[in-house]
Amino acid sequence: MKDIGMTNAGSTVNKPAISAEQIAKGRRTMLLLLAVCLAPIAAAYFAFYVWRPSAIASYGTVISPAVALQTASLRTLDGAALEAGMRGKWVMAVRAPGACDADCQRDLYYMRQIRVIQAADMDRVARLWVIDDGAKPDASLLAGHPGLLVVADRALASALGPARHIDLIDPRGNLMMRFPQNPETKGIVADLKKLLKYSR
Repeated sequence: MKDIGMTNAGSTVNKPAISAEQIAKGRRTMLLLLAVCLAPIAAAYFAFYVWRPSAIASYGTVISPAVALQTASLRTLDGAALEAGMRGKWVMAVRAPGACDADCQRDLYYMRQIRVIQAADMDRVARLWVIDDGAKPDASLLAGHPGLLVVADRALASALGPARHIDLIDPRGNLMMRFPQNPETKGIVADLKKLLKYSR
């Protein structure tokens, strides 16, 4: 008498038949796993080649190509090397006469407040006033802006371009963005926050 569950070969166990429903379920599971694996690749492709919001999201005008500024030999009004204060930092710069009229004072104030708003990243941001006429600034004005780098150099002022603009210099010393006259500070804050985030 043969054992139940044995074939004529005497060793192979009978396997239950796989139904069409089980096959369909397996295919659905496989397709779902494939979709989960491919979704990040598809999203990255869409974001880089199709959507690309960062290409149009900046408030400032990107200067392309960036302008390499010559600052190696320059000294601030207090005698320090300018590059030492700029090295490795994002620098907001303004070009203005030494007399510093109302527009100049407004831009200096904006730069000070924008830097403070960066909170934990504040030390990664520097401020630069480039005096374009050789006039000596008022000491009481400078006292209200501790940490402000001040240099009087016509060549650097010319490289920055037109006065009455806040410019942005990257940590390598390249002029790369210009903000409009009478800027909206929230626009500068947003641009700077993004740059600080992605250059960390």
